[in-house]
Amino acid sequence: MEGRIDIEGLDRIAIGSGDGEGYIVIDKGDGFRIGLVARAVQGGIAYSMEFLVRMMDREHAIDPVRIEQALMVTRALIGRGYSLTNEDDGWIYAERAVGPSMVDDEGRFLKGLVAGLPP
Repeated sequence: MEGRIDIEGLDRIAIGSGDGEGYIVIDKGDGFRIGLVARAVQGGIAYSMEFLVRMMDREHAIDPVRIEQALMVTRALIGRGYSLTNEDDGWIYAERAVGPSMVDDEGRFLKGLVAGLPP
């Protein structure tokens, strides 16, 4: 991952926002986005990693290879402790609570998942 994430800056955004949340996009590309969410909670800040990935084509064509890849990705995410939901247009949304020291590791893990998918 490129550069260090400004956790303290994200904390200030969360504390100063009206809804108590801050968000940083860690990486994004055609068909995916990786982000870090900070939520102001009683006693501090709670962090979660967010991952959105498009697993089906926009035309809703059934492609067995894409279905197998979606299964591989969802199994890897669930095994890592992510909760999953499906979004419109073939997107999978995944989120996992993390500590600040886990952010770089999780970002590398998610980028590795994306790297294994076809364009």
